[in-house]
Amino acid sequence: MAVRALTTEMQCCVPGRTDGHRPPLQEIIAVPRPFRAFPGSNSHHGGRMAKDSPLRALLAEPDAHAYRWLRGALMRLDVDPIGNALNEDAILGAVASERPDMVFLSATVPGSDGVRVLKRVKALSTGAMPAVFACTLRSFGEDARVMRELGACRALWKPIGFDDLAGAIAALTPYDRLEPECASHERVGKLLSALQIPANLKGFTYLCEAVSLAVRDANLVRSLSAELYPAIGHRLGVKPILVERSIRSAIEVAWSHGQVDALYRFFGDAIDAHRGKPTNSEFIARVSQALRTGE
Repeated sequence: MAVRALTTEMQCCVPGRTDGHRPPLQEIIAVPRPFRAFPGSNSHHGGRMAKDSPLRALLAEPDAHAYRWLRGALMRLDVDPIGNALNEDAILGAVASERPDMVFLSATVPGSDGVRVLKRVKALSTGAMPAVFACTLRSFGEDARVMRELGACRALWKPIGFDDLAGAIAALTPYDRLEPECASHERVGKLLSALQIPANLKGFTYLCEAVSLAVRDANLVRSLSAELYPAIGHRLGVKPILVERSIRSAIEVAWSHGQVDALYRFFGDAIDAHRGKPTNSEFIARVSQALRTGE
């Protein structure tokens, strides 16, 4: 069912709206394919997953010498460099079609710049957003600062040191994936409110985090206990089991006190036949999918 129908029926539940209107979302049209997560330890670093195949990196480095060095360094780190995109359109096309795990984006892009490119990448909704490294000289520190504000996970100062590069890659977590515009906490919160998840519940906060992460990386809904809950718990300073229980409780509240008919129409087949309501993974997957394929 279209998100539009759900939000029309539940618009009275959206905080701060009294005019009976809500920006419509398009119909859900596709489930994104699974996507590789970042390497690391499950237990100590915010939910990173053990590496099962080489990570893939897109380079956007116009300097030939810097490109050759970075390509070689990544290969030493068991990262697969899939190519070097040398203009704005090439970078956007490669991110959308190749779905790299990470992008090494130079602040200087021929015919454009790293800030402009990053803004356009954020407008994509691939279900597999990369972690973006802002690669620049220290003399371009202002560009690096703006790119960090836009969501680049780290700045790597040229010439990049091998140890700095290795450490930056090893430290990646699901939160380092670029947050697309559709995954902002404001948008996520509005949709959860429309689904009648009370904003005063802890589960509402954890669901905001979970959905935002799942919009960036659709594969996380297949690894809640190993990836998603630990990442949220690490960030918010709570145990993963509390995250899981609070989310489950929030979903149960919506089904107990909400407009059940509208909820059934929104979730459709994404409802556990035995429980009569979606599981945590079904709920997170459906809501994140609605945001990703929306307006």
